[in-house]
Amino acid sequence: MDKHNQVSCEGGERGEIPSKVMCLSAAVEVDGKWCEVGGWSEQGEGEFTSDWSAADTIIARIRRADGAPFRADRIRVKLTSALLNYAHVVVPDCGRHYVLSRLAFMIRAPLYRVSGQNAGFPFFALADEGGDFMLGFGIVNAPGEVRIHRIEPLISTRKALVGGDDRLTQHFEWAGPDEEVAELEVEVFASDDEPTWFHALRKYTDAIKRRENLSYPDNPDAWLPTWCTWPAWVSDEMCGRTVLENARIAKDLGIGTIILDDGWFGAGLDTEAEALNLGDYAPDPSKFEDLSALIAQMQEMGLKVMLWFASLPLARTSKAYEKLRKYVMYQDGEEYTSVNGLAMLCPACRDVRTYVADQIEHLLKTYKPDGFKVDLYNCLPHDLCTSTHHEHDVHDAVAAVEATMKELWERAVSIKPDVLIELKQDYGNVRLIRHGTMVRAGDTAYDLDTNTWRCGYAQGYAPVVHNDYLITSRHTTPRAMGLLMIRMLMSGVPTFGLHFPKFSHQCREVIKAWLNFYHENLDMFKTPRQPQNNDFSVWEGGTEELSWVIAYRYAREVKLPSAKRLFLINGTSADDLYLKLDGEREVHIVEYDNRLQKTSERDQTLRNPTPLPIRSGGMLDITY
Repeated sequence: MDKHNQVSCEGGERGEIPSKVMCLSAAVEVDGKWCEVGGWSEQGEGEFTSDWSAADTIIARIRRADGAPFRADRIRVKLTSALLNYAHVVVPDCGRHYVLSRLAFMIRAPLYRVSGQNAGFPFFALADEGGDFMLGFGIVNAPGEVRIHRIEPLISTRKALVGGDDRLTQHFEWAGPDEEVAELEVEVFASDDEPTWFHALRKYTDAIKRRENLSYPDNPDAWLPTWCTWPAWVSDEMCGRTVLENARIAKDLGIGTIILDDGWFGAGLDTEAEALNLGDYAPDPSKFEDLSALIAQMQEMGLKVMLWFASLPLARTSKAYEKLRKYVMYQDGEEYTSVNGLAMLCPACRDVRTYVADQIEHLLKTYKPDGFKVDLYNCLPHDLCTSTHHEHDVHDAVAAVEATMKELWERAVSIKPDVLIELKQDYGNVRLIRHGTMVRAGDTAYDLDTNTWRCGYAQGYAPVVHNDYLITSRHTTPRAMGLLMIRMLMSGVPTFGLHFPKFSHQCREVIKAWLNFYHENLDMFKTPRQPQNNDFSVWEGGTEELSWVIAYRYAREVKLPSAKRLFLINGTSADDLYLKLDGEREVHIVEYDNRLQKTSERDQTLRNPTPLPIRSGGMLDITY
């Protein structure tokens, strides 16, 4: 078979569909009845017809055969590809949970959802038996809830795999427009010739950006390395003294932002010492005698200060719960309870969204922080609220989350135009990140590999990606700290959840050295980055003038970009790396150890595939 199949387009033109897409078709549900509309390989023969065209994306234009307007209650796209022993799959997700579902075994899951709890992407990717990118697919113009059903391979009602299948078939299903239309457009992305699945994700999200003309806030302070009180210590120990002690060290190390996390207002979720009051956002007087004065003191030190704020969750032992109980979410006839035991205010209710914005306004005007860490939308249920105690003006779970985020953002910006809003990736997709200044990877304490994968997903579309806060113990060696710093630089903006006084002077010097390097080369790190392989073990970024390459974990081979100056950084445990480059290069090399102390300098001819000595945790500054 040719690399691409040909598909007829409107006007007699020709388009290309990736050959690894074995079947692509659509259907619409009208008046409770599903009607097939045909696909790129066949036309519908019923009351609906469709025209398919392919360029950077694939577009289907669906009409009634008689030309009459119609309202589609739901839309469905069917995708079929070859069923293989995949090296891994990238399931539809927000970029947080797919890390735990990369095994090919996960294609047996009957359902994936883009929902209020997991406001991600209807995007799916496959790697073949050798681990190379095979196919990426996503729905471009489905901004709300989407259900992704696995149709083939078949699983019996007794939960056994039915043998003999040779196809993987999925249905992507979402709600149609609210009004009648003469023509319905469905846009999808499909590619089988990207270097990695990450590149397919970036092209897919770029298509969404183009279609919807998306733009994002540009706040330079979003690039500041960040220190957070969670999980530096249990929140019971949070107080002005411990915060200032760490803030002074953080400032010296090169950290620019301080986050007072969960517990600044009372008991945090990490403690069972007392009843929760989450939702009552006033400083706990036993922890902070004067929160405004503490924030001002850190700001005078040149630091930005952010407060943790969960817009919708309420502890049932809080004053806010008693006041707002009519607005909490219901599911199956009962008040919904999140996995951490909280009630949730309903984001589909206008009164709730106004309340959330009022809360933000009060906190900004009263305590004058520089912004907020907005958290826990991921504690919402998948589905819309079913309560009859309050009104709903939004009828899609993802749209309800965005409406809340939008109102919070617009109110905050109206008071403080340069406000910082940190979003977590569960609700930091390509559309929703308009309502914040940075996207943080989901919680990955003590797990830098998962952090790398989660940050890597968000790097596909988000302008500013923050690592989850680095947490490790005082037993960490300076060498290990250097490797941790390298991985954070590779993944995004460095962030920390360390109780700095516990760590040795040597470890803190390693942090300071790498943060100095980050600040000195910030413009280089701001440019979009990309992996060199599907397993994310080598990343690169920068410009033609100045670029970087970082290898970590088990990477042995790196490709050298053709920049005039290059930082090659070794985050692996080996003391050499194999080079992949075109021809020979005469270069000047300055070598640095894991504290970025200069150890040697030499001229050298680089050849392919000669191993290049580079210390584990060290760096080479290579000039052509």
